[in-house]
Amino acid sequence: MNEQVWVALKIRRGELFVAKTLGESRLLALLLRLIEWHAQATTDRWSAVYEHGRFLEEWAAPEVVNRLPEVFPRYDASEILNARFAALALFRRLAEETGARLGYTYPRELEDTVMNWVRTLAPESEGSRPTSGSI
Repeated sequence: MNEQVWVALKIRRGELFVAKTLGESRLLALLLRLIEWHAQATTDRWSAVYEHGRFLEEWAAPEVVNRLPEVFPRYDASEILNARFAALALFRRLAEETGARLGYTYPRELEDTVMNWVRTLAPESEGSRPTSGSI
């Protein structure tokens, strides 16, 4: 969660390159790992999951594939932040479903607290940010 605060601060300071490259690469690596776990935990049949997201469009859930375009921003503060919120919303949904199948509970309250604080750090021009209920 502290990474979300770090990225929000970088965007607020105008450090878009750092927010986009370092922040995005770490988040996408974690999201890919969760997409892999989700595919394996929620499929009744054996499914080949290839490394580095190869053939992801074939083995990931269709909902995941359909939501991926909103996860990849251009070099723009608003897009970086909105794409990050979209990636985190997808992460949360997959983590809750995958965790439930494996007997774990997602720390929703902790995430809500951190994400609400991150929204306060985000640049003021971000009128299209999701509300706390959407992440």
